[in-house]
Amino acid sequence: MQNSDLCVIFSNALDNAIEAASDSNEKIVKIMFRDSSKSCVQIIQIENSYTNKSVNTKLIFEKGVTEKENHQGMGLWEVRKILKHNNNINLITENNDE
Repeated sequence: MQNSDLCVIFSNALDNAIEAASDSNEKIVKIMFRDSSKSCVQIIQIENSYTNKSVNTKLIFEKGVTEKENHQGMGLWEVRKILKHNNNINLITENNDE
């Protein structure tokens, strides 16, 4: 994977996490870096508070899908394109209503 692709993934994930958290009451963004010695895998986990509990985590990766004003919905679509061309990286997006 090229460094520029990794930057696209991180910048979109962090921008979205920060924006969602800033709109929520809790305003929490957590970034965790973990190593799995058993499987030689590095894990980067981003968690954030958010208010829109009904966001469709499958649909947000489609081209043109956005909830933001004056945005074109290209960020996560670009992330998905990068992930499709790189088998050594996974992205898991989920809602946690706790």
